[in-house]
Amino acid sequence: MRKITLALASAFVLAGCAAGGGSIAPETQTGVFGQEKDKVSVTTAEAFKGKKDVVIGSFKVGFIEYKRASETAGGGMFSNSAAATTRVKANLVGVPESTMQAITDAAYKDFVAQLEANGYNVLDRSKLTSLDAYKKATSATSPTQYDDITLAMKSDVRYFAPTGQELFFMVGEKSSAFGGLSSGIGFSNPGMAFQAVADTEKLAIVTANYVVNFVNTEGYGGSHRTVSSVSLDPGLSVVPGSSVGIVGGYDGTFSKNIGSIALGQPVYTLDEFGSIEETTSAAESAAGTFSMVVGGLAGISSTNSGTYAVTANPKTYESLTEGLLKDANAQLVSAMAANR
Repeated sequence: MRKITLALASAFVLAGCAAGGGSIAPETQTGVFGQEKDKVSVTTAEAFKGKKDVVIGSFKVGFIEYKRASETAGGGMFSNSAAATTRVKANLVGVPESTMQAITDAAYKDFVAQLEANGYNVLDRSKLTSLDAYKKATSATSPTQYDDITLAMKSDVRYFAPTGQELFFMVGEKSSAFGGLSSGIGFSNPGMAFQAVADTEKLAIVTANYVVNFVNTEGYGGSHRTVSSVSLDPGLSVVPGSSVGIVGGYDGTFSKNIGSIALGQPVYTLDEFGSIEETTSAAESAAGTFSMVVGGLAGISSTNSGTYAVTANPKTYESLTEGLLKDANAQLVSAMAANR
């Protein structure tokens, strides 16, 4: 599978688009001081202790279908050069909703199997769905598309729940900004509804939220550099931050009732699943060239843009993605059991 590179010099000389060898892996996640993060991270481990009987309240898989990336060179606060910005956009093509639904259903079935294999007693969902508090929880239509969600900024994501189940969003899953709640107010909010049910019925409610990416990017730029570039290469991964959670009662300042375990690093494969080609429109190309020429003459900042289509083989996409989600399930569920 070929790698695409789009570059723009701050001196306004276009390096152009080129196909290159090699592959781009997802970015390794690091902490504040640059240390590599663990494969999984646990928040409020106490919430998982002693929990053996569980019911699955929410399970969903989001598929990134459109992704944007950019880098800028020059134009720094203490720089006399104008800025040169390179922008790329990538679209996933060839994967029907039926394939995404099948992947979600397979991942859910495996999630249940992994829980049981790790010593959990997975209760029938009717223990939860028959309750009035659960019925009040606001759900979205499955599938539903969102843009710029917490786990996938600069992306469009299509979310699926398992067939026949509701699509719920917990606090912070749509947006990490202030007020970025799931949906619904008070006890119609899924998170609050689950807390109420867990408290009154003494249930441990498990949730899972996964996002699948289809293209990896790496960039070069900076205020004192002369060239900006963005490379992109098709590659499947379950993104960092994808997580499982447990709700055992009401949240609070001193509560240990709610916990989560998230992927600290991407779960990925570099196996080929399709092809990539440039689909930049004539108008987009002309706009980029005009901006570059004017900038070169007048010291005005310039932008170059490119649009690309990643056309997947749906069967290969399905097989590889199911494998990645199984791996993610295994990592997170085994961490749940380790903290039980």
